[in-house]
Amino acid sequence: MTCDPAGARRVEATWRALAQVQEVIRFADLKAGAVLAGSAALGGITATAAKGVRGPTGWLLAAGAGLLLAAALLALRTLAPRVAPRACSTRVYQVGRLPQRFVHDRSAFVDAWLALGGDDAALAAELAHQLWIAQLIATRKFTGIGWAIRALATAAPLLGAVLLLS
Repeated sequence: MTCDPAGARRVEATWRALAQVQEVIRFADLKAGAVLAGSAALGGITATAAKGVRGPTGWLLAAGAGLLLAAALLALRTLAPRVAPRACSTRVYQVGRLPQRFVHDRSAFVDAWLALGGDDAALAAELAHQLWIAQLIATRKFTGIGWAIRALATAAPLLGAVLLLS
C-alpha cells in the first residue's frame, strides 16, 4: 500500500471532478425531462385545438408537429441509458457495465477493486478513465438536448400561429 500525499490528492481531485461531471449529466437529464413534458403539453393543446385545420395553416401544423415530435424523440434519446463502448469494458471501475472478465467471478472483482485501493496511481488512472467516459456522456447528452430545445423553440411559435389562425 502506497501512502503518497500527492497521489492521494490526485485521487481526491479526480473523485471531485467525476462527481461534478455526474452532476452535469443529471442536469442534462433534467432538461430532457422538461423538454419532454413541454412537448407533450404543447402537443396535447395543439391536438385538441387544431382539429380540422386545412390549407396553408395545415402546413404550419405539420411542420410544428414534426418539430415537436423531433424534440420529444431527441429528449427521449438523451434520457435513454447508454453504457461505455465494449472496448472500455476491461476497467474495474465502470458504471453501467460489469467488466467482462468479472461477469462470473465476483471475488476476482472484489480483489481487483481492493488492490486499486492500495495503489493511488492505479486508482487515479482508473478514475480518470471513468471521468473520460462521464465527460463523453455529458457531451453527448448536452448536444442532443440542445437540438431538442431548438426544435421545441421552433415548434412553439409555429403551433401558436396555427392556434391563432384556426
